Amino acid sequence: MHAQPQAPVCRSDRQRHVAAPRRLALDIRSAGNDDGRLPELAADLVRRRVAAIAIAVSTPAAVAAKAATTTIPIIFSIGADPVALGLVAGLARPGGNATGVGFQTVELVTKRLGLLRELAPNATRFAALVNPGSSFNDGIVKDLHAGAAILGQPIDILSAATEGEIDAAFTRLMQRPGAALLTSLDSFFFNRRSQIVSLAARHAIPVLYPSREWAPPVGWSATGPTSNTPANLWASTRHAS
Repeated sequence: MHAQPQAPVCRSDRQRHVAAPRRLALDIRSAGNDDGRLPELAADLVRRRVAAIAIAVSTPAAVAAKAATTTIPIIFSIGADPVALGLVAGLARPGGNATGVGFQTVELVTKRLGLLRELAPNATRFAALVNPGSSFNDGIVKDLHAGAAILGQPIDILSAATEGEIDAAFTRLMQRPGAALLTSLDSFFFNRRSQIVSLAARHAIPVLYPSREWAPPVGWSATGPTSNTPANLWASTRHAS
């Protein structure tokens, strides 16, 4: 279950030269970037009595799956604290029916801002592109303000939930030149990364992207895991048992 297209787990099996079970059936559900659909998608998987639910890099999907079942195994990959979200009881001993990988992208906001300042030392302020439709936007914005305050530099929050709003955000950004941009990890932004990268290049804006899939061949830097990292980790987990 996911909010955006992802590389299938079976690709990692082939890379590891491990034969997948011949009778394994994959029942894929996608919310099409609409987090409001996730609870019903999770409930549908529960009704179908699937053997396990794998979440492809989506915190809202992981939360929806956990709310839908306490018995079906859930394997997640998220950019937030799984303990704070109630997905697991603890990092060392998850307990319950959920386990997975947390990339700590939210907790690393201050470090990412610090790296952005090093990459663009002449920038006079930070700017961050966020999705107001995200269930976790309030927490992300709070951490962005806190991180910018620690570094002693102002930050502009640019909200966008549609293609047109992304264009408008960059127009607003160019009205006050001198900013360095941080893009948040979000499924909608991931699907619109070509638009965002193109706008940043057109206006020569220094940008720190959330993962390597974003970064153009020549341009600014990216941090964080690639989108197929969770698939590799899922395969490792399954074949280590």
